Amino acid sequence: MKLTIDRIEGEVVICENSQKEMLELPLHIFPVGVKEGDVVNYIEGTIMADHESTSLQKKKMAEKMNRLFHK
Repeated sequence: MKLTIDRIEGEVVICENSQKEMLELPLHIFPVGVKEGDVVNYIEGTIMADHESTSLQKKKMAEKMNRLFHK
């Protein structure tokens, strides 16, 4: 399952899944260096960074912001 990191609060990572549900997971199961906006794959209790999806999501967000502010 793909998760997007919404925020990190101390030792807890708040993530959003594809159904827009929020999940709280312990920070220690995430790869070192994850940050808000990163996309990760959560499979059978293991979390791996998804750099390709993260880049794509950030590009889409930048395009939306550009359209909003540069009309």
